[in-house]
Amino acid sequence: MEFKTLETISEDHILKVFNHSFSDYVIPFHLELEQLKTKMNTENITLSYSVGAFDKEQLVGFILHGYDPNRLAVYNGGTGVIPEYRGNGLTKQMYAFILPKLKEQNIDQLVLEVISNNTPAIKSYETIGYQKVRELNCYTGSVDCKIMNTAIEIKEMIDPDWEHLQSYWDVSPAWQYSIDAVKRSDTVNTMYGAFSTQGLIAYVIVNSTSGRISQLAVSQEHRRKKLATSVVNHIATQFDGKVSMINVDSSCVSLNAFLGQLGLAHNLTQHEMKMNLD
Repeated sequence: MEFKTLETISEDHILKVFNHSFSDYVIPFHLELEQLKTKMNTENITLSYSVGAFDKEQLVGFILHGYDPNRLAVYNGGTGVIPEYRGNGLTKQMYAFILPKLKEQNIDQLVLEVISNNTPAIKSYETIGYQKVRELNCYTGSVDCKIMNTAIEIKEMIDPDWEHLQSYWDVSPAWQYSIDAVKRSDTVNTMYGAFSTQGLIAYVIVNSTSGRISQLAVSQEHRRKKLATSVVNHIATQFDGKVSMINVDSSCVSLNAFLGQLGLAHNLTQHEMKMNLD
């Protein structure tokens, strides 16, 4: 078995092995090439920081790493081993190969998410050196699009003041929905703001194809006025009422309660895990 970085491997080849690896996952899923490209762009997947396991030049396992130069961190955007090669400790061997290279590039932290009931994966990551840092909840379902705050105007936003918007947050978003990730995916996302006579008081960012919400926030002084309900209902009308929001920090009690009150089902929990490289 040989281990090497992935900058010489085509996206088509990565896609084939990615889909094979996740075909029997806890929640099986399949990506088309454009979806993989969008994922790689949004998460800033950097193939020179990613690693593959090769058997006679055939890619049989991989770890895709996204790079955040602002905090010198990498994000595990997917670890997969095709079924025929499992049970050989390839994930640990891929980490053993790539960690020294990441240290050489002054990377000081690794981040990933793993489904909370995927006990074997969690134990494997803990053995490598990861620790659980928070729980992230996922929601999906249909909402009633009739409830609106009529005192506001909802309109599309471009080039927002991110420093100001961060003052609306109770918790920081997960990697895929961070400010940098949202900026990288502006061609597939749309941002809407709720405006009153006092200016912007709430906003939502949604994937224009899937109805998945990336960020949702209301200014601290304008809460409990059906603003979040209004902006979610505004976007939900574009998707027959069906929306989703994933990787919501479980410690944000108000947002989790709000999503449940909307009628969305809490269908999955993930652990965010981190490992520091000293």
